Amino acid sequence: MLMTDQLTVLDPTLATDNVPVVPLPLSISVLQENLLAALVSLRPAVGDGKYTPILANVFIDATEDKITFWSTDLQTYIRVRVAGKVWQAGKATLNYKALTDLIKSCPPERIDIKDRIAHKNAVVSCGERNQNKIATLPAADFPYWVNESLPSCAADGALFGQAVVKIATNAAKSSVTGRIILTTINLRLNGNTLYLTAGDGNRIAARNINVAGGANNIVETNIAAKDLKAVASKLTGTILLSIHDKGLAISTAHSDIFVRAIDGKYPNISEYLDNAPTTTVQLAAPVLLGAVKRANVFARDVKEYATTLAVDDQRECENGPFSLSAASLETGDSFEQLNAVVTGKNVTAKINARAAIDLLTGIGKHDVLIQFGANGKTVLFRPADDISAAYILATIRDEETRPAPVETNNASG
Repeated sequence: MLMTDQLTVLDPTLATDNVPVVPLPLSISVLQENLLAALVSLRPAVGDGKYTPILANVFIDATEDKITFWSTDLQTYIRVRVAGKVWQAGKATLNYKALTDLIKSCPPERIDIKDRIAHKNAVVSCGERNQNKIATLPAADFPYWVNESLPSCAADGALFGQAVVKIATNAAKSSVTGRIILTTINLRLNGNTLYLTAGDGNRIAARNINVAGGANNIVETNIAAKDLKAVASKLTGTILLSIHDKGLAISTAHSDIFVRAIDGKYPNISEYLDNAPTTTVQLAAPVLLGAVKRANVFARDVKEYATTLAVDDQRECENGPFSLSAASLETGDSFEQLNAVVTGKNVTAKINARAAIDLLTGIGKHDVLIQFGANGKTVLFRPADDISAAYILATIRDEETRPAPVETNNASG
């Protein structure tokens, strides 16, 4: 049974003005390997310090019984607990890059950090004859969490991280279209199932994982895909997730992470996932991937990079009724029949070849199920051995791929 009170999950509310920092001369000792591991974990949330210099610093908070290191870029917050000896409780901030580069060069021995408030620097030593002074900024200026919130559910960290990594590449890379919500991963908790969705307008990736102690009411949040991927890719063990409109908090045995939410309403994809397929095709994903790549050669000068998937049981061919083709006015055309298990009606659909290549690469070496829905607007791809995952591609209308007609002027001069 998971004991949620064994680990504190912090709410992201900032209250640095209400919590004064007492200027005590911090003095701690930690092992080099433990400190380096903590600094690596903090990296995804370190700011560049261009406009707010203190965001390029790591915040150290030492109390009588624990040492914690913090980093934030005001979008993501990370707190890591580090084992060590506290000689003097206190708080200090040191430049992250300078400290990390120094610790990497130190031997695997004890590291001593002593803050010198009056001199605005801290002495970092790795050995009795080594002393390095790193400039500090006032600890009171560093933004950090206060207040506490209850976790929404518990999950397997590795499974959660894998799900995030798998679908993150399907989110839009920028908000140039004006729909910043498409740069996020939508997390929706319904009972004991956590649904993750990412899409860029042409494709959608969806996965779900089982969790413990889920919410009675549906809760959801939208987190920037690049930020969530950065902090979730190396998660292991049991994690606690707190999901709310402010963002997502993740707690592990040794760290706490918070990523702020992106405001907006995420598109509803249930109509595509629940759309009963009229035709299903099953074949090896690497075989289909190779065929799409070959077809893409002949679709490059077409605006939408269109390639056509077709099921035609009237076609006389030894490899069955499933085929893939592409055509271009300048390059030529391609047609390929593929061995596949086909059930259902004849169907034809044009899809974006580049998007198909990306999603098939993510599926890997397993068989893939291609499901054609009755609405004709989407094609659904699923790993045959993992029904918790789904990839949806929007179909392309014929008029979107036809070359523009050449206008002629017949008027006599």
